[in-house]
Amino acid sequence: MPPFFNPSNTRFNYNSQTCSSVEKHLSYSKATKNETTSMKSRHLFYILALMLFSIELAKAEEVFVLDTESQLQTIDRKHMQFLEGYDEHATFELLQKADWQPELSSHQSFVEGYWVKFLVRNELETTTIGLFHNLNFEKKIFVKNSFGVKEYPYWKYLQDNYVAENHLGSDYRLVLPQQEVTVVYDFFRSKPFNRYYSAKNGLDRLILGNWKDVQSTEIISLVSMY
Repeated sequence: MPPFFNPSNTRFNYNSQTCSSVEKHLSYSKATKNETTSMKSRHLFYILALMLFSIELAKAEEVFVLDTESQLQTIDRKHMQFLEGYDEHATFELLQKADWQPELSSHQSFVEGYWVKFLVRNELETTTIGLFHNLNFEKKIFVKNSFGVKEYPYWKYLQDNYVAENHLGSDYRLVLPQQEVTVVYDFFRSKPFNRYYSAKNGLDRLILGNWKDVQSTEIISLVSMY
């Protein structure tokens, strides 16, 4: 054996290198494990936050689902939100940012005017939807969906045309994309005040359905009056 060869030194060097390699591997594994745990925690937090946000949104704004071809559907009050203190001159931007409430706080709002907001998901086979109102004499509507923002100009009975392209009296023809949620802002006012309208589902009773069905209902109603 050559004189410069020392087995004990070789073993020592080998063992030192092995220990160092093991330590580095353990350190890397620990760091990787910590990073994975942290990532899982962040993902769990995001999932929980998203779930809570979705629950709160669902509570605040319940979406009305329009899914019956054969009949008109009345929008339940739980799907509606209310904004008092603004008349027909309210802008779309203002309505978007406003603080909406689940109910009206004063009957005076019937005379001064108020807005109703509701969300609707159209599951019918048509995009041409009719919005039927309960004998309203004034109307202004905004509709927002993937088609953009549609403003229906202010209309008043005996002042403006009763029949137009997008309405028959206070009943309106809306275009709602299929399988999509649309936001509708609807203006109401009863001046002079009518006690009948102060009841829930009085002035602001809303009915949705196929536009042809809404037209037929309104025409029958008009004929019965004469």
